[in-house]
Amino acid sequence: MKKSPSTRPGSLILALLIGVTSSTLFLIYLLWSLSIIWTSPDTFLFHSTRPKKRRRVDPAPPNSFTHVVEKGLVSDDEARALYSVFFSGCHLFIPLFDPAYDTYEGLKERSPLCFNTILAVAAKIRAGGGSLGVTFYQCLGEAQAIARNTLFGPTVRKESVQGIMICASCLLC
Repeated sequence: MKKSPSTRPGSLILALLIGVTSSTLFLIYLLWSLSIIWTSPDTFLFHSTRPKKRRRVDPAPPNSFTHVVEKGLVSDDEARALYSVFFSGCHLFIPLFDPAYDTYEGLKERSPLCFNTILAVAAKIRAGGGSLGVTFYQCLGEAQAIARNTLFGPTVRKESVQGIMICASCLLC
């Protein structure tokens, strides 16, 4: 004759252990949840519906480098002409820039690396297959100097990455 589960030896002990364990776990959970509710500074038995504060994003620090126009290596008129050469079609091959956002004044202010690289690429395009002019070498030298100083440091602006990508893809070939 088979014994029913309730009459097996040890089933009573097992039932007591399961009952004690589940009630103990429930009691621990209840105390834990009450401690969260009671220790929360802005609630009392209810969770707050107020959204959490957003972390304030620090603005990017000002650039410590200067561009070729500021150094006087390239005139402002020539830089504007080179900028228009680049954005007349060169930017379509590696689409990293938005002509509506990346204006002449904006890029010149935000990223000397990117600005110098754009001018160097435009000077190379303007030279065609002929000899590269002084403007190309001056812009390239300044862009490479800034790239060497920022390559392994923390980059805080997306324009720095864009400038390095343009320099690597257009000027090294």
